[in-house]
Amino acid sequence: SNFIVPELREDVLLVANPVKLQAEGIMLMDGTNAGRVVFSLQEVPMRVNFTTPNNNRLQRVSDNRVYIVTPDAEHKFKIEIPRTVNHANKDQFLWAQAQSDLCILSDPKLLAHGMTLREQITGESIRIFNLKELPVGSKYFTENDNFLQRKTQNEVSLGDKTLYIDGNLQKELPTSQWDATCKETTIDPQIAAILFDDTPGKPLDASPDTQELVSNVASLLMGSKDFPRITTIKIRGPNYHGSSLEVDYQYTGGVEGNTSIRWEKTSEDEHSFVPIKRANTRTYIPTINDIGCSIRVVCTPVRADGVTGMIVFSKPTKIKIAPDVKAEVESNLCMSTLMFKVLLRNGKEFQKRSIILNRTKVKVRKRRSTITKMKYSPYLKVLLDADDDASRKKDAHDCLFTLQLSATDTHVFMTPSTYQRDIIVLTIKAFNAGCFVV
Repeated sequence: SNFIVPELREDVLLVANPVKLQAEGIMLMDGTNAGRVVFSLQEVPMRVNFTTPNNNRLQRVSDNRVYIVTPDAEHKFKIEIPRTVNHANKDQFLWAQAQSDLCILSDPKLLAHGMTLREQITGESIRIFNLKELPVGSKYFTENDNFLQRKTQNEVSLGDKTLYIDGNLQKELPTSQWDATCKETTIDPQIAAILFDDTPGKPLDASPDTQELVSNVASLLMGSKDFPRITTIKIRGPNYHGSSLEVDYQYTGGVEGNTSIRWEKTSEDEHSFVPIKRANTRTYIPTINDIGCSIRVVCTPVRADGVTGMIVFSKPTKIKIAPDVKAEVESNLCMSTLMFKVLLRNGKEFQKRSIILNRTKVKVRKRRSTITKMKYSPYLKVLLDADDDASRKKDAHDCLFTLQLSATDTHVFMTPSTYQRDIIVLTIKAFNAGCFVV
């Protein structure tokens, strides 16, 4: 029903109007009496009971639905909201998140309800009830994932906004007048001993050179428990082409950021690993081009604040032909003549054709007419579609292959499945290789 009872009217007229809600906001209290100001219903977490300023109950029950209920639960009103944060409302959503944090931090109610922050490096949570409790220099994330840092004894930055602990303060105070939790930046004693050696009578040229100095400082930093590192890394999954592989690693050293992943491969003829195009996610599906190659993962740990650790490498795994594909190809090699039904690309269209294989040559036929043919030779090449290595998506590109008889005689085919494509490509390669073993 669209009827609004008087007890709910004020809250509904505010919450159900996105423009008014963004302009005015609404303070919601949860069961622990912790308050938050929201400027968009997309900010409201699901399945949490909140109390509005008019003592009504508000709960988001799904991605696109919010209910406001009277205290006695006798009357309720349903409000529909957008299902996801899309391009149309993303800026409004992010603006509302920042405004919510600004209102809470600058509101006297911070003293009563507090605010939970997450340390950017270690991930440890703290709860503050006054901006003066923030140590200078430390970096935090708010509950809305906004960046928060106290830069001086009077300035706190929230994203690109600046809050002043004492709005009347016009100049910097001497450190003797800072509050108790504000401390001057200090240098680790071990690093200070390296950087500043004031041993009486020690000649200047006895201090370590620049290279040694950098090495010593780097070793101390890398030894810190907050330095990002990968402790273990391995590749999981069957080492057959067409099967999904996944990198499994353990990260330590604070909050993990955008850790870099890169899959590389080599073959028996190559002496070094080379990156696989666009293979930079945690999973990779080897293709028939990877059969016989060794594959590894290169991982660079990155902390949330951008600090990078040492590069680590997984143990290589050699890719084999899938057993079912291998059995079918071996069966095909026992036949004197084979025919495969395929689609041949002709401009933007695909037309039904057949590929005929025998012991001496390969033919492409349209019904009973031969379109092209070639005897097996070192010049005959059969290739996967160019997009196959660059895309892991299971779309039409995964079913394409190219038969190259000469520089001017090239044909692109499509098969019903990647399995069928792999059978055809490997069978042609096997026939061709068997005829030209020297």
